[in-house]
Amino acid sequence: MTVVFIILGAIAFVVNRSTTFSFNFNTIETSIARDGANSAYSSLATATNTFKAQTQSCTAQSNPSGLKCLEQADSAWASAFQTYESALSVIVYPSSAQFEADAAESAARQASATVTALANSPDIQAYTTISQSQGFQSALNNVDTTYNDLNRALNG
Repeated sequence: MTVVFIILGAIAFVVNRSTTFSFNFNTIETSIARDGANSAYSSLATATNTFKAQTQSCTAQSNPSGLKCLEQADSAWASAFQTYESALSVIVYPSSAQFEADAAESAARQASATVTALANSPDIQAYTTISQSQGFQSALNNVDTTYNDLNRALNG
């Protein structure tokens, strides 16, 4: 009987240690994913602030140089969304946050495409139409929404 208790004790010890290891590994994975997502979003926020400053200086210029200036700022901002998407795509997420991570990547891809379309506007009228469209604003808002969802999923 003593042998049975020793064996059961050893099994319980091994199970407990492997459960603790698994829990610690998941916590580390989540922490790394959270830090990576936060860093990617912080870089996007910096690029967005740069974009705002650039567009403010562009509005002081006359057409067509003002439009060209806006389109250059838009191109740089679209690249920032692509960089954000790329950064999110290389992060290893816990399975509990994978859906939110995929949604955040998709939102960044859509925002990049939308801002790229703005950057490729043939004239100021098309530029104004795109920039004031509901789809444009929705694509941008979706980046923030999906990041917040991802952040909540990673914070448990």
